[in-house]
Amino acid sequence: MNDIIEDARENGKKLWMVTQDMMKAYDSVSLESLQLALRRLDIPEKFILWITGLFKDRQISVITAFGLIQPS
Repeated sequence: MNDIIEDARENGKKLWMVTQDMMKAYDSVSLESLQLALRRLDIPEKFILWITGLFKDRQISVITAFGLIQPS
């Protein structure tokens, strides 16, 4: 990742990086709030739609010692 950042810096290229913080993976944030926050950061609309699309209609399953627990 550092090489990519350095290349962009040295060659004057625009670089966009997206990360996902999994620390609060089971907390919920409304998609509307997420969209507003991304728009305040001036993120291009196509990226906002892509990012929020990752979370739309999602389901969580948990793997236990007894097998996969399906969402209810």
